[in-house]
This record gives sequence, C-alpha cells and structure tokens, in this order.
Amino acid sequence: MLDAYFAFAFEKLWRLHGYLEEIANAPGRPGKTDILTNLNTSLRDIEDDLQGYAEYYLSISLRKLVPVDCRSILSNISLCIARFRELHDQLKYMFTPWPSPQLRELVSELIVERDHEAHEGPWVLIDDYTYWLDFYTVREDKDELEDQRQYKGPFPGYALPKCEKDNPLMWPIIVHELGHSLWDKADLEAVVREEILENKLLVQICEKYTGSISQGEKLDIPIFVLNWIEEFFSDFYALELMGPCFLPALLNLVCTRAPSRSFWHASSGHPPPRHRILAMFSYLDNRLAKMRASENPEHVAEAIALKSSLEVCREFFNYRLEFEHSEGLNSYSVPEQQIKSAYFSSDGDLSHYFNALTGIAYGQTTRKTIEKALGLSKTISFRLGSQMGELFSRLDRGIPIGALFDREQSSANHPDSNKNEKPMSIRTIINAGWLSRVMNQAQHWRDTLSTEPGDDGWAGYYRWLSQQDAMISASIDQAKVHGFIDELLSGAFR
Repeated sequence: MLDAYFAFAFEKLWRLHGYLEEIANAPGRPGKTDILTNLNTSLRDIEDDLQGYAEYYLSISLRKLVPVDCRSILSNISLCIARFRELHDQLKYMFTPWPSPQLRELVSELIVERDHEAHEGPWVLIDDYTYWLDFYTVREDKDELEDQRQYKGPFPGYALPKCEKDNPLMWPIIVHELGHSLWDKADLEAVVREEILENKLLVQICEKYTGSISQGEKLDIPIFVLNWIEEFFSDFYALELMGPCFLPALLNLVCTRAPSRSFWHASSGHPPPRHRILAMFSYLDNRLAKMRASENPEHVAEAIALKSSLEVCREFFNYRLEFEHSEGLNSYSVPEQQIKSAYFSSDGDLSHYFNALTGIAYGQTTRKTIEKALGLSKTISFRLGSQMGELFSRLDRGIPIGALFDREQSSANHPDSNKNEKPMSIRTIINAGWLSRVMNQAQHWRDTLSTEPGDDGWAGYYRWLSQQDAMISASIDQAKVHGFIDELLSGAFR
C-alpha cells in the first residue's frame, strides 16, 4: 500500500503544478515572476526527491532481496508533503483565480434554503491546506420601507485550498462543513444536551471535567463534548448526502496535514481523526452488509465493488497508523490539559467513550433532522445506482458518465426508443470518481514507475490524472445538460 501513498503524494505536487501554471498563463498577468519561478523550482526539487524515494522503493519491492523499510519510506513521503504544505502557504503572494463553477452546482444540488434562494456566498481560496465554512448575516437598510421583508438568513462563505479548487473529489469536505450550518439552524445542541443527560458515560466525563457531581438537568456540559458530537454529526451528514466518497476525501485531507495534527490529535473543537474515520468505517460496513444481504444480484455485486474500495482505504489508514506508531505519535495529543484530564486520563480502551459520542451524533434524532431539513429525496442511496461498476469503468476508458442508458424508463415510457439517457447526480459522479481513483491510482503509478528510462513515464501518469479530472468535469457538465433536457421533455409530455 506504499504505492497508494506515493500516488497520493505525487498527485498533491501535480495539483500545485497545475495551479502555478494557471497563474503563469492567466490573461493580463506576468507569465514569470521571481516568486513564481522560485515556487516552481522548489516544487521540482520536491518532485525529484520523491521520485528518488519511489524508485528506491520499487527496486527493493521488485527484487524482494531485503525487507522494505516502510517506516523510513513513509517518513520521507511525509517530509515531502510537509514541504508541499510550506509551498502552498506561499501562494498568499499570488493572485487568486475563481473556483470552479461546478462547485456551486454541487452545493446548489444539495442545499435547499426555505426562506430564500440565495445559495451563493463568498468563495475563498486560501493558502492554508484546510477547508471551512462561515456564515454572514446581511440585513436590509433600516431606511428602506417598513413593509419590505427583512432578510435575516445567513449567506454561506466557503473556503478551500487553492490547489484543490478544480478537484471535485475533495469537494465532499465542503459538504461536511455544511453539516455545521444545519447543526446551528436545527438547534441540535439543545436536543443533544438532553441525550447527554441520559448517558452515564458522558455524564461521568462532564463530572470529571467540572469537578462537580451533576444534579439532574443542571449538569454543566463542557464545550468540547458538544463540539465533538457536532463534528461526528457533520461527518454523518456528509456520508448521508454524498455517500462513501466522503471517507477517502477526509483521509486525503488528514494525511496532508502536519504530523503534529496526526490521527491521534484532539482539541476542544475536534475529536481525534482516528475515531472519526473508525466511526465511518463501522457505519459504512453496516450499510454494505445490508446491501450484500439483498436478494437483488445487482445490489450484491455493487456492494462487493464498494467493499473492495473501502478495504483499500482501510489498508491506507492502517499503514498511516503504523507509521505514526513507529514515530511515537500513537498517543493522544491534547493541548488543553483540562480535556486531557477529564477524557484521556484512563489507561484503558477509550472506544466506549467515542461510541457514546457517535451514538448520539449518528442516532435517530439527527437522522430525522437531516431528512426533515432536506427531504428524503436529497439523501443519496448507498446503492448509488445499479450501474456503479459500469460508471467507474467508463471513467477509466475516458468516457464521461453524465448520463447512462435507463432500460426501465425506456421500456415503460418510451417503448419505441432504443436509447433513453438517465442523468447522473453530481454526487454519483464524484462517488464513481473516487471509486475509480482508489481502485486504480496506485497501479497506474506503479506502471509509470516501471517504464524504461527515457519513456517519459511521469508525463504519462500526469496525463492519466489530467484525463480523470477532465472526465469528471465533463460528466458534471453533461449531467447538467441531460437534466435540463429531461425537465423540458417532462413538461412537453404532460
């Protein structure tokens, strides 16, 4: 699985290359500046070092003469990723292009505001490699007419890393951030407070934190407990709306962070990523088990394909945990001493505490809140359509998947038609894209590295990444066109 780690690292460098090239070729901008030249030079140095580590790893793994020193290789990959983050921070000196308009289309597909139709907010591309969402309240001028309705709803403001602005596979992270807004709008904190009072384990944590015994409803609940449940809820929200693709996106994000923010790092705002990911694995495993138990052969076959991709993610995750263990990063890192004393003072297994938190975050109350806010039609089916295998195989062959032939609709509504295309949702396209990436990227990387000297293998690998991005982008555009045509036809045949 080190192949997947190398492929992951090279893709980060490739995306930063693409961003710098876009800046250099932007109309009205100088093609070369000292800062841009220095960034490109530094980026090539990182790429050369990473390529050297990769060739060394491949030569050992192919000959099988000595055991592969995974710790040393993972350490070198991590150093290259750290240098990538440092370069990304320097993008603050460069101007910022607009984010992809397709990101707005995804958000519009997912969000239905009850009070207004304005889903557009400021879209911020930031230098730090992270994602966040904030809300801005806009009120009408007090001097306007009294009978004009005062708008009190928030405008969402989105932020994402500059080098990921055109990468749909990382957009599920934005959906997680939208979960925080639903948490506030639905006032879930009030509901969660009641459920905490009924959970003995969580009451025990609160008492250890405050140093006082609870007295019924007067229990003082620490803010970190509420924040952690909110984070688990936002993960659950992203899984429900986006499907399994949120898991590899979050893995990708956490592995790009600094080692000090490892899978074991916790703060008052966020629980350790290790437990967030384990909760998602457990949830998805249960969902897939139900699919495999289905009597429908198509559902069973698709569950096997999705299970295979989850196993690749699990192996990637376990390698990272082993590396952090070898680096001495496998103990909980909590800056706030009071949280550490209340929550992490036990020497035993803490999983039962996390299970109590996720039990509330993934519970029936929060599920009903999601369904009430967005409607059942807005939550994605975990089957993702019966043709998921066909979807991601078409991506690999360079064929857009914005629409697929719908046999049921063709026979029922248009018996004389031999072709009826069913538009795909953007969520389904992103899930198919992640499935293709998780299952095939490492092998494409290894095939590239195995080419003969002078064959320009790296250019071939980057062409494959570019083709995959282009196919996902083309699929989103195609889906929008097919959806528009469907709406017209639906109106015509009523």
